[in-house]
Amino acid sequence: MLNKIINIIIYILILSLIILIEQFILTYPFNKKIEEIIEKSYKIQFTEIQENNPIELQLEARKKSEAEAEQRKKSEAEAEQRKKSEAEAEQRKKSEAEAEQRAFLSGLRDGYINDLRIEIERNKSYPLISKAKKEEGIVVLFFRVNNKGEISNLKILKSSGYEKLDEAALKAVKAVGIYKRIPEELENEYLDIQVPIKFNLN
Repeated sequence: MLNKIINIIIYILILSLIILIEQFILTYPFNKKIEEIIEKSYKIQFTEIQENNPIELQLEARKKSEAEAEQRKKSEAEAEQRKKSEAEAEQRKKSEAEAEQRAFLSGLRDGYINDLRIEIERNKSYPLISKAKKEEGIVVLFFRVNNKGEISNLKILKSSGYEKLDEAALKAVKAVGIYKRIPEELENEYLDIQVPIKFNLN
């Protein structure tokens, strides 16, 4: 009798164990599937929330706007610097051209006056009486030459101290007569000229 009861209990335990195993086998894949679906759904919703979050979108838009504004500012600064550099280069070029022109005109004027002085010096004659008296000195003359080469307003600015030498200096200028025209590039109607004429026996 005892054996029979034990066998019945064992049978019941085995049957219960089989039922539990069947339930576990049937429910485990299903539960796992549900968990995977829930997890996937959560990830999708979280991603959508991140992507459609107004604050995130505003921050992104602000960053983009600030970057564009910074790039515009940089481009404008570069354009302004380039414009400034070009203006400075143009001004330098203009100043250099003006300086070259002034130097050219100054050289032209000096050359004209120097040639005139050579011509006067060629006409200079040392008075014999002054040589005999050993008279020496420098006569500074002033005169005007118009654009036709005509000499006028001849006068003594500084005497040599000897009348004959002063007269000889005046004659040297008068002997030039009509000189060559003033170069057209100078655009002068006349030139006022001072010339020192030196009388030296040595």
